[in-house]
Amino acid sequence: CGKCGCEAKSGTRFCTRCDAEIEIDPRDSRAELSLSAPEQGKVSDTPTTSGSQTDLSGIGGWLYFFCIRNTVLAPLFNTSAIFASSTDLLTKTIFCLIVLLEFTAGVLVWRISLRAFRFLKIYFGVLVFLGLAFITIGGLSPEDAQGGSMSLIKFGSEELLWAIGWYMYFRRSRRIKATFGRNM
Repeated sequence: CGKCGCEAKSGTRFCTRCDAEIEIDPRDSRAELSLSAPEQGKVSDTPTTSGSQTDLSGIGGWLYFFCIRNTVLAPLFNTSAIFASSTDLLTKTIFCLIVLLEFTAGVLVWRISLRAFRFLKIYFGVLVFLGLAFITIGGLSPEDAQGGSMSLIKFGSEELLWAIGWYMYFRRSRRIKATFGRNM
């Protein structure tokens, strides 16, 4: 790593210590060369790559869905819900915060930014907190507001499941590892 001096693992795009992008020296940019058994003395000009790592790198699959949902679909849906409903100012502010967090998370991941993992931890943490808060508020609401409390519990549960599901995806996905050089 040019920033902290840590030895970079082969095939990683970012430093595992400081998250700086690894700069590749053009003289060392050739992939590992393969030697075939019959031609021990000859070096092949074709680099060897592990097919699964190469095929999965970049924004695609579920990661593409995450980016589209967070940068386009969720802001449209939540913004229309904010202006269409007659909710109080606090609820509208919370929805605006969620829209801003979702959009920023989607853009950082889509750009394969160095700050994506740090921001995603904050994003998922806020969603878990809000999900638990909505579930708790909905559960403590009086019986006469049953319809409103059930919608709070439903919304809180959706946010909680969304955050936990995507957190696990970013922790274990081979596409995340191939794209970012490591998992969250």
